[in-house]
Amino acid sequence: MCGIIGISSNKPVSANIISSLKKLEYRGYDSAGIATLFEGEIKEKIEKQFGSFDSFKKDFVEQAKGVFGSGWLWLVQKGNKLKFIPTHNQDNPLMFDKDVKILLGVDVWEHSYYIQYGPDREKYLKNFLKIVDWSYCNQQLTQ
Repeated sequence: MCGIIGISSNKPVSANIISSLKKLEYRGYDSAGIATLFEGEIKEKIEKQFGSFDSFKKDFVEQAKGVFGSGWLWLVQKGNKLKFIPTHNQDNPLMFDKDVKILLGVDVWEHSYYIQYGPDREKYLKNFLKIVDWSYCNQQLTQ
């Protein structure tokens, strides 16, 4: 996965780890476990439309918590706008609108988080946003 940087300084190891993890707050990981930064066109679009990444995260979590039962929350681009689309069961936005571009999806079926998080869907969603591969989202925007 990712290496923790800065271990060799004079700070206690736990302080180095905490400091390093804070630097990774806006990073995700690609399929090879390589950290990806929240940057590029996806960053510009999210900050323009939601005001900030923190505001986006809050909206994302609230929208995903609102999916009743089994389903998904999707971040899509339609035209020049980003929007959230919730779907139920196995559905996805392309089933209803061929003009959307799917950028990100999160599974909110209980099987995706219950063993690790119990009924705490919010904690699962906040942690999900810490591992998003933002470089992939940028690739989706350009296709």
